Amino acid sequence: MKIRFSGLLLLAALLLPTAAWAGMTEAPAYTPLNNAPAWEFTSVGNTLNNGLGYTLGEVFTPTEDIYVNYLGYYYDSATGMVESHTVGLYDAEGDLLDSTVITGSSSYCSPSDEAPVACPTASGTPHFLYNPTQTVELVAGQTYVLEGTSGVIDPYAFNDPGFSTLWPLEIEGSNAVENGGFTLSFNGSSPDEDIGDGPWGADMGYETPEPSSFLLLGSGLAGLAGLIKRKLAA
Repeated sequence: MKIRFSGLLLLAALLLPTAAWAGMTEAPAYTPLNNAPAWEFTSVGNTLNNGLGYTLGEVFTPTEDIYVNYLGYYYDSATGMVESHTVGLYDAEGDLLDSTVITGSSSYCSPSDEAPVACPTASGTPHFLYNPTQTVELVAGQTYVLEGTSGVIDPYAFNDPGFSTLWPLEIEGSNAVENGGFTLSFNGSSPDEDIGDGPWGADMGYETPEPSSFLLLGSGLAGLAGLIKRKLAA
């Protein structure tokens, strides 16, 4: 009887990870950090669009692993947004990791929100509009570039008071390439402007992993192993 009971417990231990894995989606569960863009500012210092059009980029390095799941572009509440702005996230080699197209109707702060809302700033006025995207993991210590197309009408911002990063990341600087304003391009991972100059076009949002599923699985296996040990000792 002891041998049969022990065998059943061992079988359950083998099947538990399989059952848990079968109930999981392709990616782990995540807990959203609403209203957490990568960077923001309390007020707009200057805006500009000279009709030429650029791809505006920010070069940055996460200080811990993060999971980007929405991308955005600067929104001027005084003029609105009349053009489409393609935003792309690249690694340091120029491989495109994710992209989206931001329009005046793009206003998601997080894909977990029940209704589209703009991410508020300290003043309550949104400076960026967002679209939810697929979840992309960014690894601590590696360099990435976030690019956004300016169009030729909508303005972008620079030299903005109260600028701050809201993520565990370091901004290396920014760069810009004149290309008509509608074609996304990779500007490289070497910035040509410091972070005080901007220009601020693109932005992004992220989530952190929810470890509860894995903690429950680990706790269940540990408890089952203890039970097996006690039954075998008896």
